[in-house]
Amino acid sequence: MKTTPRTAEEAAEAVRAAVARGQGVAVRGSGSRRSWQPPLPDPEQTLLLDTTGLAGPGRLRVENLSATFPAGLPLTAVKAQLAEAGLWLPLEHADAPSATLGGCLAGGFTNPLRWSRGLPRDWVLGLELVDSAGRLLSLGGELVKNVAGYDLVRFHLGAWGRSGLMTAATVRLLPLPEAEATVTRSFASPAEAAGALRAAGRDHSHPATLEIVGGPQGLRAMARIMGDAGQVQARADALGAVLGGGEVLPGGESAETWRAYERQRGAIEEAHAWRLKLGVTAPGLEEVFALAAEACAGRSWTLAGQAGNGVYTLYWSDESGPLPVLGAVHGRLGARGFVTAEGAAAARVFGAPGWSGFPPHPARAQDSVDAALIAAVAPGRVFNPQLLEGPSAPGSGAAR
Repeated sequence: MKTTPRTAEEAAEAVRAAVARGQGVAVRGSGSRRSWQPPLPDPEQTLLLDTTGLAGPGRLRVENLSATFPAGLPLTAVKAQLAEAGLWLPLEHADAPSATLGGCLAGGFTNPLRWSRGLPRDWVLGLELVDSAGRLLSLGGELVKNVAGYDLVRFHLGAWGRSGLMTAATVRLLPLPEAEATVTRSFASPAEAAGALRAAGRDHSHPATLEIVGGPQGLRAMARIMGDAGQVQARADALGAVLGGGEVLPGGESAETWRAYERQRGAIEEAHAWRLKLGVTAPGLEEVFALAAEACAGRSWTLAGQAGNGVYTLYWSDESGPLPVLGAVHGRLGARGFVTAEGAAAARVFGAPGWSGFPPHPARAQDSVDAALIAAVAPGRVFNPQLLEGPSAPGSGAAR
């Protein structure tokens, strides 16, 4: 059974009706992360609520740099409307450009701009959501300082919709950067790339994003400079020198480079059956690439991610399954970093959706607090009943 409400009130009514029938409510946006979740437990006993109907134009408040958007609006449409008003939400999705705003916030996904602009949750001021009784609630507000006590807005971010149905989000904004430029540089070896990227991270040009993608054939680094029109070119030129002769792409070429990178990440995801999130703090880039090359020997593989803060994704293909690579990666990294299987890999290997630790992350005190809060805020597990509770569930452990 499926419904696509067009308003928050229709969504609330749909939840009330489902609860009266004894059904759970599975929430879905654009479906860009459908493979990350297990099948619905019983389609006859679960209402599939499609949020893409909640997609009208946003309400902008230019004077206090905030705006409210429907949760089902694609992130690309959010950014386009803001750009027309000279405003900017520093939130991007590297490999799922079709994702909705609500999906990005509910999933708590990382952000290519995270290094310079923080997590998506850092930009959310308030939420409109439907609770498990079908009531329409408002949390937070329209101003930056609007929270006293426990921040329930952040509690819902990264919870994968288990705590309520998000129908709209109020976000804080920045003025649209006047200009941007991208510096790209190809490297023949991980050691050469690592030295250049360490220097770029220390450089006064302060890139907003520092990404790297590559495999056995070589690596490519991309650094994005954003800011005042009178300074961007000089900062980009300086960063190019630091990287050892990178190509500087101005304005429109820079923006297209990042759109092409989104498409490239999507193509990489489609081409490989398995992937691992690597949150590596102690080893350098050389060790990460050496690890990937050793673990994926004889297989097709690509490593891509945020060189600025050490968050990478390893993609590979192996008809025999993921365990040989998983075991090799874990054996090398040990306690110096965390390793998680994503999406279909996690579901097939660990029986859990989303991001599952390898080995599972130890239980945290916060996990029991989160579970108690979800039980209090959404009793009866009405929303997304197919998702698991506890440390291995999406939104817990490393995924947060």
